Amino acid sequence: MKFGQKIVLTAWLLAIAVVFIPLSAAASPILADLTGTRSTPSTSGLTADPALGTWDNGGFSIAWVITANADTLPDYHYKYTITTPTVGGPDLSNWVLEITAGKTVADFANIELNGSTYTVLAGTYDSLGNQDLPDPIYGIKFDDVPPDNNVNIFEFDTDLPPVWGDFGAKGGQQLVYNKGIAVDPEVPVNTINYIARPDGALVPLPATLPLVGSGLVVLGYWGYRRRS
Repeated sequence: MKFGQKIVLTAWLLAIAVVFIPLSAAASPILADLTGTRSTPSTSGLTADPALGTWDNGGFSIAWVITANADTLPDYHYKYTITTPTVGGPDLSNWVLEITAGKTVADFANIELNGSTYTVLAGTYDSLGNQDLPDPIYGIKFDDVPPDNNVNIFEFDTDLPPVWGDFGAKGGQQLVYNKGIAVDPEVPVNTINYIARPDGALVPLPATLPLVGSGLVVLGYWGYRRRS
């Protein structure tokens, strides 16, 4: 085989490698839905501790609506609604939402609880109160939620796009967290076990990359045939 043929063949093989780059390696974390709801029991994506407590069997739900701001900054508006039982309680006291390691409270703006300005904390949380989470969460914590309200709405703005991730919530002796808390989302992801959360390290696979790779394959093979 001549030197020129070797160059063409090498380019052809590299093109094939480009086409078959694993999507999970190039597109993790995984973009999440802009709207969604999760509720107990675990078949709906959430786990309650203790089982059969007042937050189990539909006693707790979390819903989100994320709006992409096309013309203004920050780029995304996040809204989470957490609902607890009207009768029998307990009310929500605090919860933590996963964020990407290295991100801080400074990455979030216009933070509100039920329409009023609200302060959050950032850190790693392996428990909420006296109850342990199955796996630590690095995130922003919404602490000291005022009592006597079974529906609480949390809102903030950020440049961070939504991906699938974790959360944990506590009220009284009730604890709820997403079922996939100890397992990082991978492709294909069972999205029911996660909620949408803000990311900071998203590197999506360009949609044109497979097309470019397949074009290189065709050109490389054509050149190789002409020279062989």
